[in-house]
Amino acid sequence: MSRSFPDETHMERGKTDSEPIRGGSIGLNAILGKFVKQAAVDVRPEFTLVLINAFTLFRNAITTSPEGNQDTWGVSISRDVGLFLEYYDTYLANTQSRGQDDKRCLVVVYFPNYKLLELKGLLKQDGKVLEVYHAYQKFLSTYQHGDQMVRRMDHLVCYAVMVGGSQSYPHVDLASKVKDLADHPSIRYTRGDVIALISHVPLDWYLARRLRGIQLLESFTAKMKKPESFKLKLDDKGRIPFEPVTHGLFGDKVMIESQIDRAQRRKLLSIADEQKWSDKSDETVRRLLSEHLSLKGSDLLKFDFI
Repeated sequence: MSRSFPDETHMERGKTDSEPIRGGSIGLNAILGKFVKQAAVDVRPEFTLVLINAFTLFRNAITTSPEGNQDTWGVSISRDVGLFLEYYDTYLANTQSRGQDDKRCLVVVYFPNYKLLELKGLLKQDGKVLEVYHAYQKFLSTYQHGDQMVRRMDHLVCYAVMVGGSQSYPHVDLASKVKDLADHPSIRYTRGDVIALISHVPLDWYLARRLRGIQLLESFTAKMKKPESFKLKLDDKGRIPFEPVTHGLFGDKVMIESQIDRAQRRKLLSIADEQKWSDKSDETVRRLLSEHLSLKGSDLLKFDFI
């Protein structure tokens, strides 16, 4: 049965894009709008499983209210999750296929702990990045509620799970927990369905190596990005593949500190462009990097992101 979204007629509008301001953080607004627009045209859900990084929600909360505190940011995260679930459930009500009424789509809000990056000396040392990261770590220390169902609605069920820590990366734990949750007969997801991942942390994107169907649902733009586009986050021209060693050496803008200096980076990108590294296998790229940087196999072990 179809259902209506909140009336947007009298909502305030964004100054830059004229989009209705739907009540959540800046980063979530476009995703809510995506549900409104696609509910009118989709005949079946675009995705039946959603993974939401609580650190991304925390980042969005700080971006929206930089003058806030742990309490207000926590309220913002709860509000964003609630809005996402309401809009997604309404979207599903308008796209749900017959015969699927007894099954629910799955939403997993995961609370990642990236402590292992710190222990390996890979955490980005940028001042602003560290400020947000440490604020999130403080928030995380107060949240330790364990894994639990947090909401059950007409067409979806939502779980909150804790992942990562000093012994493992969040995406590794998450993949295992998601498989267990998704295998329940009450869940609509079937293998091959698109899985929407909402995370600004490139480390999490290795989920695509563990869960088939992962696509990145970008905050702020609400665009769906397939794994083939992930390499553009390491180099905007896509000259190097997105794999653990290139990622660890080149770093990213969010979490991982580059292990090479600017001169080495420029040289390697020039070589990668000339030799078409983006078309080569992970093993070949690792061998070439090792040759150019005089690295031993043991030097690469710290980049065990997969």
